[in-house]
Amino acid sequence: MKHSQTYTFSRSAALSLVASIAFALLTLACFQLGLDLATTAFLYLIIIVLLSLQGSFLLSAVFSLIAVGCLAYYFAPPIFSFQLSDPLNAVAIIAFLTTSAVITHFVTRVRKSAEGLRQQANLLNLTHDTIFVRDLDNVITYWNRGAEELYGRTAEKWSVRLLLTNCCKRSFRRHLKRSMRSCCAPAAGKASSCTPRQMEPTWT
Repeated sequence: MKHSQTYTFSRSAALSLVASIAFALLTLACFQLGLDLATTAFLYLIIIVLLSLQGSFLLSAVFSLIAVGCLAYYFAPPIFSFQLSDPLNAVAIIAFLTTSAVITHFVTRVRKSAEGLRQQANLLNLTHDTIFVRDLDNVITYWNRGAEELYGRTAEKWSVRLLLTNCCKRSFRRHLKRSMRSCCAPAAGKASSCTPRQMEPTWT
């Protein structure tokens, strides 16, 4: 637990440092090139999206506020001031802040959902039962560690497309048994380790 917290803190600190350097270099480059507020805001948004893919929502929100300050101070006239003389610039900055907040929120939700699915897949790998998942096209999309140990093929190498003539389970099992029997064929002089009971997979 302590190691995990230390790793999380170190990772957040490293991301903050990298993001700070990226913001500083981008601000300097845009200011030297004389880019307008809209172009600079778009470039800032790219960095914030990349940051949200790697960091937390809070970290992305903090740098979104930093980007708003940079836009108002360096790129909205009068420069070197947080006052905005043109109402359109204020609208552009508000639109930038809103867009960055919405994108960061949805990216964070997607990351959390992916992390949850990854944890569930890891739990399935803890069992020694043979578990696999098929999609609507009868393609095996998941192959757990129990199946790898039983059939001797990793999930990356298992790319068999099951073409079924009907949707009944009996037909599916009969087709799968023929495929498994070929991959579990005994080598010369050795007995096969596959038994009829082992050949029956867990239906998912």
